Amino acid sequence: MPSFHLRKSQIPLALTGVGALILLLIIITSIWLAQTTTQRTTEVLEGREVRVAASGLLQFLVDAETSQRGYLITGDDDYMRLYNQARERAGRALSRVERLGNGKGPIEFKTSELSQLVNRRLAVLQRLVVMAQSGHRSTALTLVGTGGGKQIMDRVRAVLGDVIDRSEKSVATNMQTLN
Repeated sequence: MPSFHLRKSQIPLALTGVGALILLLIIITSIWLAQTTTQRTTEVLEGREVRVAASGLLQFLVDAETSQRGYLITGDDDYMRLYNQARERAGRALSRVERLGNGKGPIEFKTSELSQLVNRRLAVLQRLVVMAQSGHRSTALTLVGTGGGKQIMDRVRAVLGDVIDRSEKSVATNMQTLN
């Protein structure tokens, strides 16, 4: 059986080799940790962006509903200005939510259902505004009371609520991993 013997002059060289291997292991581990931290941090930021976008969309839809109701009740054009701003913002927010939910981020969801619901809700709001503007305010108010728009909005709230819940879970999971 061969034996392994080091001369005194080879010991420093062997220790340097062991040290270099340990240093290489530390460097590889540090790179892996940095990449993992970067990935998790990106996912946290994306999850928060989804949550903010979904919450914003919901708020803009509520603003559109509120200002539309104000216009239907009072006929005051200030409400129409607010209504038009809310509709425009809701459209931009929907585009942002669609972009974020396209399957490339940490939270995937079906944007087609949400888009259809939001567009239907905005169309119902607009139809009642046009009705009121053409002299049929009382009919528009009666239609508000039928609850058709509420049913659509309840579904929008459910879909966005699910998106928000999933984004919060994603953020929490990634934060826990980072800690």
